[in-house]
Amino acid sequence: MNRNGPQIALVYFGQLCLFWTDQERECSRIGGLRACPHCRRPLNMLDLTGWREMHRDYALTSDIPNYLAMIEWMKGKCFLSLRDAKSAYEHRKGPRGPILVS
Repeated sequence: MNRNGPQIALVYFGQLCLFWTDQERECSRIGGLRACPHCRRPLNMLDLTGWREMHRDYALTSDIPNYLAMIEWMKGKCFLSLRDAKSAYEHRKGPRGPILVS
């Protein structure tokens, strides 16, 4: 809590890309607005609770296995489509070689 009241945990996420972070210092700035540090597109903000609820709700109907784990893995990365993010997640490399997710 700060002297102005409790701090609200925020998530910064892309309007036109799938970048997200919970650290404001990881965001770029363009004309005073927060932007993706990779593609420089604008970012939105949402409280962490709302962010988690939004993705939990989507996971219930998603055909992507391990959707919530994929979203966590995407933190700090920029993708222009969910298809691209899913492909990168499925073919990511672990410390012992490729990790293939079915």
